[in-house]
Amino acid sequence: MSYHSSKIFINVMEELVIEEVDRRLKILSPKLAKYIDRLQVSTYALNRLPPLYASSQEGARYQKQRGRYKLYEQVRTAVAQGLNAVQCDPLRVSTPLTEDAQFPDPAADRALLELRAILERRDLTWQSVVPLVARAVQSNPSDGASSHSDRRTHKTHL
Repeated sequence: MSYHSSKIFINVMEELVIEEVDRRLKILSPKLAKYIDRLQVSTYALNRLPPLYASSQEGARYQKQRGRYKLYEQVRTAVAQGLNAVQCDPLRVSTPLTEDAQFPDPAADRALLELRAILERRDLTWQSVVPLVARAVQSNPSDGASSHSDRRTHKTHL
């Protein structure tokens, strides 16, 4: 199994940083907090902290405990710096990453491009392909064999 197809490890530091960002934002005035992008603060902090990777439930518990007790001050400082940085220079225009961008896979990218061309759906993503195919199969069940003209019919249903 390729690590591209499913996440088999986590960085526990992400959870610790998110908890600290949430704690800090609760302390701020609601008026100020609504203008702060949690993701930017978290990213800023994570870039200044060591990762705490785990690939099992036990490892995740251990890393979380280690992070809370040994790295708490570093997490607090990094999040405080992130809040200051985002308040001073907020990135007003940014395009968020999608889950597709996490582990680019050239073969998957090619397959998605081919599916977009075959189905004539430029908006097709890996998140939308399964529901789209499921709807097409439900609306036009077949034995799986189809001619070229049948494929055009399927295209219109998708």
